[in-house]
Amino acid sequence: MQALVRWFNFLACLCLLGLAPLAMAQQAPPAGNNRLVFETSPYLLQHAENPVDWYPWGKEAFDRARAEGKPIFLSIGYSTCYWCQVMERESFADQATAALLNRYFVSVKVDREERPDIDAIYMAAVVGMTGRGGWPMSVVLTPELKPFFAGTYFPNKSFKDLLEKIQRAWRSRRAELEESAEQITEGIRNSGSLQGASAAQVPTAELIDAAAGQFAAVFDSAHGGFGRAPKFPQPAIHELLMSHYQQSGSQRSLDMVRQTLDAMARGGVYDQLGGGFHRYSTDRLWLVPHFEKMLYDNGQLLHAYARAYELTGDDHLRRVAEQIVDYVQREMTGPQGLFYSAQDSGVDGEEGRSYVWRRSDLQAVLNAEDYALVSRVFGVDGQLNFEGSYILYWPSSYQATAQLAKLSPADLFQRLEGIRARLLAARGQLKQPRLDDKSITAWNGIMIEALAFAGQALKRPEYVGLAEAAAVRLLTTLRDRQGNLLHVARGGKAKLAAYLDDYAAVILGLMELSRVTGKKQYRTQAAGLADAMIEKFWDPAGSFHYSQPSVDHLLARIKDTHDGAFPTGNSLAV
Repeated sequence: MQALVRWFNFLACLCLLGLAPLAMAQQAPPAGNNRLVFETSPYLLQHAENPVDWYPWGKEAFDRARAEGKPIFLSIGYSTCYWCQVMERESFADQATAALLNRYFVSVKVDREERPDIDAIYMAAVVGMTGRGGWPMSVVLTPELKPFFAGTYFPNKSFKDLLEKIQRAWRSRRAELEESAEQITEGIRNSGSLQGASAAQVPTAELIDAAAGQFAAVFDSAHGGFGRAPKFPQPAIHELLMSHYQQSGSQRSLDMVRQTLDAMARGGVYDQLGGGFHRYSTDRLWLVPHFEKMLYDNGQLLHAYARAYELTGDDHLRRVAEQIVDYVQREMTGPQGLFYSAQDSGVDGEEGRSYVWRRSDLQAVLNAEDYALVSRVFGVDGQLNFEGSYILYWPSSYQATAQLAKLSPADLFQRLEGIRARLLAARGQLKQPRLDDKSITAWNGIMIEALAFAGQALKRPEYVGLAEAAAVRLLTTLRDRQGNLLHVARGGKAKLAAYLDDYAAVILGLMELSRVTGKKQYRTQAAGLADAMIEKFWDPAGSFHYSQPSVDHLLARIKDTHDGAFPTGNSLAV
């Protein structure tokens, strides 16, 4: 890490940081396209018409960089990333910027969801050199793939200036850059490891008490959630606190979960018409979301809401869980049962366009009586809350809103069901956000587990049926001829050796199916995958590697150690 800091200071002296921060295709791409046209990733295909001479990650690009002595410009993002889309429009579609990249660099584009191993390695460089991470990730490498500059989004003018400065530094001080890149690489290889031997026992009650106490210290007692803006759904925290309640009887832990889940479900971060959660809230109130929807968020939150219902009997929690399933089945399930990855945050570059309403839009769909009810329920009788329009949300509690409408809660929700259906149908006539229709093994595993659990908890056997259909399809589509799991599929074609979290999440889904259905074949399949997971990833020092040892062109074989938006592979495996 000291090497990263030294290099950060060195870059500052060069004035480089004074700015805001797989498969190889051998045939020539068609006119007007670059090599990404041969890829299957929706994110890479979004850049296939750029004037940038993009390469996918692989030997062809690296050989050219070495032969021509050029640095590699590595850009990493994902299809529903808003700032990735902004940088694509501003910079990568710009002829002048593309000319600089094509003249001075070999440019490589990576989908972080297809290649989380590459993303993790170079994110360590970004965080170490700038103090923060994010996407799009912009990293400059030596031809040996060692990073010597790292950042995230750059406005186009700043980006062009930056490219010129990096090129001058590479031409005049290449030896210094390569020496620093060696030090940075060594720091990456030493980071992200789990220290110590395997634990002799499961976590003690005292450790779980301490964790619950730390979350209580940062709990937002006014609005739910942990910390202030921006606020992310954090289902791993909810699950731990529910376990703490079950083990210790701590009502405080359950109350934090219940308040947070209620606040999220009433906020704009939840799609009040279509069901399902957006990525996160930009404010403390859970009101204004970043509008993309991710399968892994909704799988984890389905499990959390179903489990909270099981513990409390609160029908509002049950309703949200059921609406998540409705959304996933309607918009995120492929024709053969696998689940898609994500939906974009906007349409034609306009954030939230398909989710927000003007009063006139609502009046065009609803009669006067229903419009009056919607205005009262969803805050449309108040101030505009998003760029001249309304995000629908519940400004008051369910009970208070029902009393104001002079209805019982049951009658209110019955009235709203028909209204929601009409508004959702009207919304469906608009241009819809782009769908990332690839299926990722780990994310499918999480959704399979959640559906199986929710099917039993909510007494909805059809949910278990959805989970079984997905599991059968996953175990046929996302495997190679030797029975090894693969990481991603699109259009029925799977590729890339699976990662630790792929194996662990599928094992969890199969174990839950075995528990819920009583079918022994799921447990047998889970045991076989667990044997393979240990064989492929286990480090005798006491933890799991993230990628398999056979993966080429990686600076380091990392271990994921932190539960973020998606659980770390090691915690899933445990």
